[in-house]
Amino acid sequence: MDIKVFYCVFCILLLTMTVPSLCADAPAHEKTDKRFIVNHPCASGRGSCRPACLAGEHITYVDSAVCGTDHCCVV
Repeated sequence: MDIKVFYCVFCILLLTMTVPSLCADAPAHEKTDKRFIVNHPCASGRGSCRPACLAGEHITYVDSAVCGTDHCCVV
């Protein structure tokens, strides 16, 4: 087998295995983890109602009343 053909086949195989993973949807834990689900905005659109705030967010208790059992998480 010619070396150019080998490299061509290798590149095609590499692309067929890596491109779908690069174009994949969100990671599975982000689909199932309720912290990543935005229910509705709060704090005049500056925050989001979530069961738990993400890293870098804090709870604003003044605006959490509109979130029911969730917290109003603001960056």
